[in-house]
Amino acid sequence: MSSSSLPGPLRPDPVRVGRLSPLPAVVLREHPDRGQLQRFLAEMQVPLAAMRTMLELVGDSVAGTAAALPLQVCVEHVEHLHSLAADFRDCGTLETGEVRPAPVPVELRPWLDCTLAALAMTAARLQIDLRVQHRSFLPSHVVLDPHLATRAVTAVLRVALQRALPGPLDLRIAFAHDDQVPERSRLRFECRTRGGGFAEIDEGYVFTPFAVRDGADRPWLGLSVGHALCELLGGELRVQSPSPGACSYALALAAPPAAAARWLDPLASGSATFGPVA
Repeated sequence: MSSSSLPGPLRPDPVRVGRLSPLPAVVLREHPDRGQLQRFLAEMQVPLAAMRTMLELVGDSVAGTAAALPLQVCVEHVEHLHSLAADFRDCGTLETGEVRPAPVPVELRPWLDCTLAALAMTAARLQIDLRVQHRSFLPSHVVLDPHLATRAVTAVLRVALQRALPGPLDLRIAFAHDDQVPERSRLRFECRTRGGGFAEIDEGYVFTPFAVRDGADRPWLGLSVGHALCELLGGELRVQSPSPGACSYALALAAPPAAAARWLDPLASGSATFGPVA
């Protein structure tokens, strides 16, 4: 099965994170109503898409009125159902072990801009000011599976945004280049949220499906999906909570520079490049 089989919109090392969670297949495969649940979630897609369209159409017309707040609540719940259905299907597809990345040369900056634009919309709905900080030069082109990489980044950062308190949130992006073995080069994303911390015992289960839940006891599967995809893409995901008032997310994806890739400055205007990466 190729990456296109996934519908389109992770066990770090020493600490505690993720070492207690080799259970996704058991949790999902042995669910007594698994087949019915999958059919139910599939049938939800059409009405959810219709609801999203209708809410978008009336959104501007009620701005500043008493209907704005109820409408916003409806939008948030529809988005939650949509993401939950997509994440559950991803979990089921990934657990079969049949998903295979299809790496291709990708123009990195446009891919980043497209992926982060969707996240910025989610952040705005949650009253979060997502501030992207580039910490290094970037290669003009890298080799990765753009669809799976987008799903990994989106799944993890969506959970980070949902758990964070309103206000500014810095997302740091860097490219770690390995001169000796370019295949080991990594594209890294890091953010630390205010609020949304995990209890010490809960840190060990953040990658177990249905273990991470919101205040209304609804499951968030994004960390489970993101963790599996990061490992599939030759990277890793680390989630650490130094206190109940903070949580850090560090995601890395294998992204070797493509042939003839050149360095670019992500902070410079225009598309000028300088110097070959190799």
